[in-house]
Amino acid sequence: MSSGEFDLEKYLEFSYTDDPSNFPDGKKRNYGNKYGEIKEYLENEVHPLVQVGSLLADGVDKGLLTDHGVGHIQTVIKRASSLVGKAENISPYETFILLCAIQFHDVGNIFGREGHEEQHAKIMKDIEIYFLDMVERKIILDIANAHGGKTGSGSKDKISLLQASSLYCNQSIRNRYLAAIVKFSDELAEEKSRSARYGLKLPSFPESSRVYHQYAEALHTVKINHENKSIKLAFFLDDKLAQSKSGKGDKKVYLIDEIYERTIKTHMERLYCARFMKPLIDIESIQVEIRIYSSNKEYSEELESIEFTLEETGYPDYPKNGILDLCPELIDYNGKSVKEKISKNGKLK
Repeated sequence: MSSGEFDLEKYLEFSYTDDPSNFPDGKKRNYGNKYGEIKEYLENEVHPLVQVGSLLADGVDKGLLTDHGVGHIQTVIKRASSLVGKAENISPYETFILLCAIQFHDVGNIFGREGHEEQHAKIMKDIEIYFLDMVERKIILDIANAHGGKTGSGSKDKISLLQASSLYCNQSIRNRYLAAIVKFSDELAEEKSRSARYGLKLPSFPESSRVYHQYAEALHTVKINHENKSIKLAFFLDDKLAQSKSGKGDKKVYLIDEIYERTIKTHMERLYCARFMKPLIDIESIQVEIRIYSSNKEYSEELESIEFTLEETGYPDYPKNGILDLCPELIDYNGKSVKEKISKNGKLK
């Protein structure tokens, strides 16, 4: 590959050309072409309709999604490429699986937002002509599914339910590692291009979604820096926007407060995904910069700059329910129950 910023799609193309044995049955099936056909189908037939489908399924009352089309998918791929950083951190076949999972991760929104992460299989049925066999479909769908939603018990920890790793045709796949990359890349894919910039000016724009689009519009830079293990998020807004409240569901909030809330969410996603991405991908902090400018000058005058860093600090909180929060399988093994079992049976089991 040529020097420069790492690009997952270019790496996939190069890897197959360089050595087809990097892929299952590679000499018979060109995985670069296979991904290209899947991408082309989704870009032409599905991604452009996701936002419209969501609106039709959920109704205007549920608000308007920020962009979930082709542009969003390309941004997620760009973020994933930056996170992975270099070829040594991912195998050629894992790259194919990862890219397919990114292509599918949001398509379920076309049927409505509720449980959208569970709806990918409906779309995948339409691409069986591209020779994704049952095992590949299962792996890709499971990784894509883990980017959002909750488990049956109501937990957000869906990545832990995946196999840590799996084998397919002698190719190793780190399922949890790839799922964490999809999830965190999706979290980092908010940016100006996702906002309905002109739509915000329309009287008919759904007020319940306004602050989500303003957040995207204000976020102009997302920069991953592996050298200092940080991510920079930079926001720009004018004084009028800083002083007014905007719709968020059935309430109104200040954009500054929404930025605080969303960057805390990004921090929490980093803490969670780092569990599965380390040691290959190690990000330790989120650096946030908010600049507020005057809207009443012929040129933009900076009125205020707010900067802060989100990282692990201090001593961790003791779990509310003690050991059971960390190891729920010990529910029947407290001091009293152990005593009773030994007294009754002479042993624990």
